[in-house]
Amino acid sequence: MLPAAWILQFLHEKGALKALADSIKEYVLTAAENDAIDTIFDPAHGKYWRMYNELETKQSSRSLKISIKKSLKSVSNDNL
Repeated sequence: MLPAAWILQFLHEKGALKALADSIKEYVLTAAENDAIDTIFDPAHGKYWRMYNELETKQSSRSLKISIKKSLKSVSNDNL
C-alpha cells in the first residue's frame, strides 16, 4: 500500500473509532442520566457465556477424543 493511501486509511479508521467511542460514551451517559444503567449491564450475560463456553468445551473434547481414537487405531503396535 502506498504511504499516502495508508495515511488516508489510518485517518479514516481513526475517525471511525472516534465516532464509535463518542457513541458509546453518549449511550452510557444517557443511561446514567435516566437511571437505566441496568439496561447496559446485564449480570446474567456472563452466565450465558459460561454456559456457551461449557457446551463448546464439551463438544471440542468429544471431537478430540474421537480424533485420538481414530489416530491410535491407524498406528500399528510396532510404532508405539
